[in-house]
Amino acid sequence: MKKYAYVTLLCALLLLVPGTDLLAQATHEITLKVNTANFDKSNPAASCAFEAGEGTIVLVANPPQDFMIQAEVGDTIRWRGVSTNQTGVSVQIRKIKYARGVNIFPQSEIDGENTVQATITKGGTRNDDYKYIISFKINDTGSMYHIDPKIRVN
Repeated sequence: MKKYAYVTLLCALLLLVPGTDLLAQATHEITLKVNTANFDKSNPAASCAFEAGEGTIVLVANPPQDFMIQAEVGDTIRWRGVSTNQTGVSVQIRKIKYARGVNIFPQSEIDGENTVQATITKGGTRNDDYKYIISFKINDTGSMYHIDPKIRVN
C-alpha cells in the first residue's frame, strides 16, 4: 500500500511540473524613445514613441499616448528612456503615476531615477485598462515632461 501511495504522489508531482511554466511571471521592458534633437516641449507625445521588449504583447502601438500592452497579475513592468538621435543625451524616467482605471500597482506613484520598475498586484474585470502617466526628464535638467499610455491586465 505504501508503494502505491509513493507512485501516486510521484505521478501527481510530475503532472504539476510542466504546468509551472504557464504560471510564470513575465518582465515587460518598455522603452520610451524620445527625439531629443527636435523635442516639442509643448507636445511631448509628438516627439515620443514606445518600444516593447520581446514577448510583450502590444495591443496599440501608435499614437504614443494610446500605446497599450497586455500583462498579467504578477508581471513586472520596467520602463526606461532613450534618445533616438543624440549621443550622450539621456532620458530619465522619474515617475509612474496612476491616472484612471483599475490601479494595478500597490501604490499610486512609483518613483525612480533613470528607470522605474513595478509589479502588477491586482487586475480588474476583463479588458479594463489602466491609464498611467510617465514623467521623464531629458539630460536630468529642466522641465519634467509627461506622456500617458495604458496597460491592460487580463
